Amino acid sequence: MKRGGARKGAASGSRSLSTSRDRLTLDFRAWQDWLCDTCGEGVAVPICINGLGECTECDFNLLRYSITHDWIPADITVCMLAIAQVTVKETGLCITRADNKIWLTLLMAAVSGILHWYHITTLFENNSHFSHLSTLEREMVFRTEMGLYYSYFKTIIEAPSFSKGLLMIMNDNITEYPLVINTLKRFNLYPEVLLAFWYRMYTGMMNVIGISTKSCWIVNRGEDVSPVESCEGLGDPASFYVAVIFLLNGLLVSVFFIYGTYLSGSRFGGLLTVACYFFNHGESTRVMWTPPLRESFSYPFLVVQMLLLTYILSHNVEDCLLSKEEDYLLS
Repeated sequence: MKRGGARKGAASGSRSLSTSRDRLTLDFRAWQDWLCDTCGEGVAVPICINGLGECTECDFNLLRYSITHDWIPADITVCMLAIAQVTVKETGLCITRADNKIWLTLLMAAVSGILHWYHITTLFENNSHFSHLSTLEREMVFRTEMGLYYSYFKTIIEAPSFSKGLLMIMNDNITEYPLVINTLKRFNLYPEVLLAFWYRMYTGMMNVIGISTKSCWIVNRGEDVSPVESCEGLGDPASFYVAVIFLLNGLLVSVFFIYGTYLSGSRFGGLLTVACYFFNHGESTRVMWTPPLRESFSYPFLVVQMLLLTYILSHNVEDCLLSKEEDYLLS
């Protein structure tokens, strides 16, 4: 009797479990469509609602696997049942919590970028005492090809107008005298052209407003040495030049944090990426020693390209998997 009752109870429990699973699978397919409509389709980690009416992270790939293989794990079942019990509008709690997590990620990325900007600025200042040098001495800090790149920036900002300065570097007869060459194309001087345009706009606007862009003083260099004028502030061409470069490379680490977070699916991955960059800083960049080099401008945009390419490829793969799953469900 006990054995028969046990078998009967086991069979009854198995049938009820199978029926419950089939019912949950059908209900879950409907709620998956609701999730796509509410939180947006194609995201790697959509937002679900737990039993307390709060947003949590649910692995969309695991949800898709459960549908395809008629299998629903315990945590997904709880998440699905909680969704069925809580009604949230499209502009309600779900999207608000998702935006809060995005802003937290962006805030951490900004802090990482500021730390790197401060780090490379301090290293450059400690190495050259740049803020205490005269104008001539600052230009002498840019050795070898660094001085060549800076000279074209200086040519544009000292020209009567921006257009005339641009024509001067596009018809240069000094660099390879007596030949006349287009140095803009030959040496890839587009960063210098953009920086010169920003500098002229900045100083012009500050002069119109009446705000001083630099503070100058006379430095006494000792006996038998003539005093020199030293200026500090963004109104000084050399200071403006290196400040923009360091700001751009500060943004580089912010992009690294976002890239690491996206690849790992966790902000801890972004922190680990930034930490590895700082631990290998000497092998990762030399912007703190040689700011005007081409790599100082191109490196941040290379990382941005990597991030965008990864995003595009991952979404193409997800769309492909989703279309295959839809074909399987319809068949």
